[in-house]
Amino acid sequence: MLSNSSMFMKYFIYIGTLWSCLSAVAAELPGFVTVDKSYKTIESSSIPKEMLPRCRSQDSLPACNAMAAATVAQAKICKVRKVPDCSDISPKDEISPLSMVAWLNTNKGGGINEFENHTNIQLFKGTRGASDGLKNSAKDFVFFSDSCYPFDQLSSVYGDFKREEVENVVGVMAREYRKFKTEGSLCDDCLLKSAREFNIKAPLSEIKSALENDTFGQFLFAATLGNCDDAVDASPSPKFENFPLEKKDFKYEPVLNKVKSLLKTNTPMALDGVCLKYSAQGKCLGYHAVVITGYRKVCKGTGTSEKCRDVFRVQNSWGKDWQKEFDDGWVDAKELLSAPLREPSNMKGMLSWYS
Repeated sequence: MLSNSSMFMKYFIYIGTLWSCLSAVAAELPGFVTVDKSYKTIESSSIPKEMLPRCRSQDSLPACNAMAAATVAQAKICKVRKVPDCSDISPKDEISPLSMVAWLNTNKGGGINEFENHTNIQLFKGTRGASDGLKNSAKDFVFFSDSCYPFDQLSSVYGDFKREEVENVVGVMAREYRKFKTEGSLCDDCLLKSAREFNIKAPLSEIKSALENDTFGQFLFAATLGNCDDAVDASPSPKFENFPLEKKDFKYEPVLNKVKSLLKTNTPMALDGVCLKYSAQGKCLGYHAVVITGYRKVCKGTGTSEKCRDVFRVQNSWGKDWQKEFDDGWVDAKELLSAPLREPSNMKGMLSWYS
């Protein structure tokens, strides 16, 4: 059952316009082609996955870009801090994907959001890729933690409420905010009652203090999430690097070798622009981002009849069930790398990482 606080957080944080990531589906998708069990792993070829953050689910939130970028950034922080198990860390040490959303977007003037710009955490804003989040955050390399923005709490219950119920309560708070701004007075009991319906535990004095903000959205943020300042960072700031995947210049072997060389140094990569579904006319209906975390070569047959394939292990934002169903995320490497190249569009394929 969705808690009132989760309803409020959802309503405020996720207002926006554009869906750019599809959520999980059971069928095999163009970029995620599994290899049948007749192929056997050549053990000497395996590049193990190490120091990986835990696998999380975006559920029905369009958050694949932010989650892929957060996974790569988290892996880098764990590597710098020499964390023994990056999949088992406290919420205070784990990057919230919501914090990475702020790094994906730009301010109205075109500038990059700073860490303090809480109010730009909007999942439905634009089509920026995981590479944008990694590039924009590389200089400051600081993020809000999951103890501030508990992403799983929100994603696991997204959509399980009646929107009009939320709007009714928000409406009361909006009316009191406008009254305070225009008349300098408000109904304390009305404001406090609405706040408690959303499980806002801050005392009335703090809620009233939040009214001083310039916009209603800023007031809502300050009254609910704005008091948290737990940060995740590591020094020195990493170097952002990327490898564009463009159709006319694409050569599989050099890209494969680049990925393998990075994986050998325990460097996962975000892959943007994976098309998940095409229309009958060949138009992409939804782009996705994943993290490449492992490699191995698989073969079947012997002698001249031997057939071999390269496979990557991807960490997806569709949760543990998808990873289990898709052989822990092991998919055909060539199909995955080619997926961003099948349709000319402004959503370019891109490998990106921190060195």
